[in-house]
Order: sequence, then structure tokens, then C-alpha cells
Amino acid sequence: MAAPAPATAPASATSSFFLSILFSVFPRSVSSVALVVHVLFSFPSDAATITLEAAIARAQNHPKARAAAVRARAAAFDAKAQRGAYYPEVDVATTASAGFSGSSGGLGITGMNNSPARQYFGAAIELRQNIWDFGRTLGRVRAAVRSTERAEAESFVIRDDLALEVTRRYFEALAADAVVDAAKERIVATTQLYDQSVSLADSGMRPRAEVALAELDRAAARSLLVEAAAEAHAAKARLAALIGADVANPPTPTPRAVLLAAPPSVAALLPKTANRPEIAAARTAIEEARARTAAARAEHLPRLVATGSLGYAHPPDGKDPGFWAVGIGLVWPLFRGFADANRIKAAALRVDEATHHLRDREDDVRLELVLAHQRVRAALDLARVTADELTRAELATAATRATFAAGLLPYGDVARASLAVTAARARLAAARFRYAIARAELARAAGLSPILE
Repeated sequence: MAAPAPATAPASATSSFFLSILFSVFPRSVSSVALVVHVLFSFPSDAATITLEAAIARAQNHPKARAAAVRARAAAFDAKAQRGAYYPEVDVATTASAGFSGSSGGLGITGMNNSPARQYFGAAIELRQNIWDFGRTLGRVRAAVRSTERAEAESFVIRDDLALEVTRRYFEALAADAVVDAAKERIVATTQLYDQSVSLADSGMRPRAEVALAELDRAAARSLLVEAAAEAHAAKARLAALIGADVANPPTPTPRAVLLAAPPSVAALLPKTANRPEIAAARTAIEEARARTAAARAEHLPRLVATGSLGYAHPPDGKDPGFWAVGIGLVWPLFRGFADANRIKAAALRVDEATHHLRDREDDVRLELVLAHQRVRAALDLARVTADELTRAELATAATRATFAAGLLPYGDVARASLAVTAARARLAAARFRYAIARAELARAAGLSPILE
């Protein structure tokens, strides 16, 4: 079963059309015309229309999405910084010293003059290269790479959440527009009943009291239009705030067809949840913790380091000047105050923490999928029942109006039937958009795109 969502005409066309209705159905009440005209123009006219796809694309520039992207880039640079340990360290070093050689015959100036001064100075380019550290650097690099992947997965989580929220607010705005359309229809219906009541009362077929009741219903319809217009503008403003548009003059969502169809089974959707970025982030966190554990265990192992220098060193008297030096050394840690042992235990516990977090995340995803599936089925049933209600209300209204015109039914019966049509039409539009939102939530729970035709 497929039916298009209620359309929202451009502001100028809507205003012209509705003004023509006003002056045709309110010939007896200039104040009613003024009130509804005020409702139409009390809110800023929409600057433009926007599709759901365009709204989702604009939401990707949301500050939350940008912050997540920056975190992922920062993590990538951290990984590059860890890889820097594979390359040699090159420094420029200088040294200078001065002092006395031998014993002084006295103090003061005389003693200094009698003692020959010795001066030493030098400058060189020094190089240190880590040849092998038995997994220290490798573990840190792997942990940094996994941290980058986790940050990227978390950025996709934020993007998917923004896409779902845009979809939700988009259809909420369309639903609010549908309520406005229903309020307009209610004004037209109550005005027609008012005119008919006046004609029947003037001819003596109906009591004059029914005219007062019809005027009361018409006033209530105008109040509902004011409330509906305010809520429609607020819904569009909420959407505009999320996508970075002007909240004072928000764009109008383009009417979108909502196709009613039964969702796939939970069993068919459950395997797709493995693609959700939340699951990917939790799994990457486990691999990151394991890499940090391997790096912590490598702290107990030796390091093989090569050093070299090239430069000039002023030698003592009788010595040749130095121009270069090369060395290689093995460093084996013996005791560091139990820091390494505690670091290994902490890293192993973080692996367990990440594992439990993954299981908890998987349970949450399964529950989210089941609940979203139930909401879709409930919204689908509600939309179908409401469609049947609208059909029956339209048939009942046609019958009661004919009977009322013949003077066989009181005003209250035909008024209730007429208002039931507009109420059922508004509920049907709301049910369809509620189904669209539930369908988007199900797609998000299954790790799919929230835009489902």
C-alpha cells in the first residue's frame, strides 16, 4: 500500500489560495478573515524548500560531526608520531669547559697566573638509532593505529545519529504541516456548516440555537489553526537548527511519499548489525588494549641501541683531536619499582574491560533492533487502521449532511461527523509520518541508511 505524504505548497501559492477561500466562505464575518490572515502571515515565509537527502548532507557539517572528524585526524597524527621511533634521532651537541691543571702556589691573581689554565670545547652531530626493542615500539604503533580506527568508527556513529535525527525532525515537520492542512479543512467544514445552519434557521426548519453552536465550532477551528501554525513553524525551526539553516526563516521540507510496507524480520536484520560503527569501535578498542598490553610486556626486555657522532673535540695537550665516534649498546632493565609489572596488569584488565563493553554493546544493539522492529509494526498497523477510520468517517459525513439538510438530524450529529473527517485525516498523516520515523529508526538499528523508500 503506498500513498503520498501531504504536500506543502509554496508560501505565496498557499497564501493566495487560502485568501480566496477566506473571502468565499466567510462572507458574514470580516473579523474571522482578519484573524486567519494574521495566522498565515504571523510567521516568516519559508526561504526555500529542502529535500531529506540535502538536509542529511548539511547536517554532516554539524559541530559534533566536525569535532569527531578532528579527533580522528588527531589520532592519525598520534599514530604517525609513534612510528617516528623507527627512525634515528639526530641532534647537534656542543660542550665547553675551563679550569686549572695542577696545584696552585697561592691564592688570588698570583695563584691563577702561576697555574696553567686548561680549556676544552667541541661540537658534533649525534645520531641515535633504536635497532631492536623486542616489541616496545611495535606495540605502541599498533595501539595508536587501533586508536585511530576507533576514533574513525566513533565519528561514523555521530554521523549516523545526526542522519537519524535529521530524518526524525524532517518527518515531524511534515506531520506538523499536515496538521495545519487539517486545521484549514476544519475551518472550511465548520464554515460550511455555519452557513447551512443559518439558512435552515432562516427558513424555520432548524432552531436558532444551532447557529450559535456552529459559530462556536468555527471559533474552535480557528484556535486550532493558530496552534497548528505555531507548532509547524517550531518543527521547521528545530530542523533548521540541526542542519545549520536560519531558524528565523527555516526551509520547508519537500513533501515525501511514505510507502507502507511490512519490515523484514528481526532474524534477517540481525546479521547486518555487525556493520554498525558502534560494534566496530568496541572491537577496535579490544585490539588497542591488546596492543598496549604487548607494549607493556616488552618493557621487561632489553633494547639494542646504536649511537654515533661526527664533529670536533678540542683534545688535551699531546692528544689528537677527535672527529667521530661510533658505539653500540645493550640495555637490560632490572628493577623500576614494580612500575612495569603494574603497567602490564593494568593493560590486561583494560582488555577485559573492552571485551565486556563489546558484549554489552551487542546486547544493546539487539534490544534496539527488536524494539525498533516492534515500533515499525505498531506504526504500520496504526496507519492502516486510521486509513479505514478516514474512509468510514467520509461515508458517515456524506450521509449525515444529507439527513441534516432534510431536517431529520440535529446539528450536533452532523458536526461530529464532519469534524471526525478532518481529525481522521490529521491522524492518518501523523500515523504515516510516525511509520516513516520508526522505519528510519529500524534502519539505524540494523546499520543501514535511515533513508528508506
